[in-house]
Amino acid sequence: MVEGESKKAFWTTIGVAWLHDDGKGFKISLSCLPPDGRLVVREPKSVQDDEEAGQ
Repeated sequence: MVEGESKKAFWTTIGVAWLHDDGKGFKISLSCLPPDGRLVVREPKSVQDDEEAGQ
């Protein structure tokens, strides 16, 4: 769940998603529902992305 906008936004983990074997969808397991109904699903960051963000 994303709260706020732009650089002031922060993420709260509310579940997890697994890519289907055929790569055409996700299995999603939620531990709670976002109060505003907004759910954002993004591809996972790579280790390289994390390293570049730290520079």
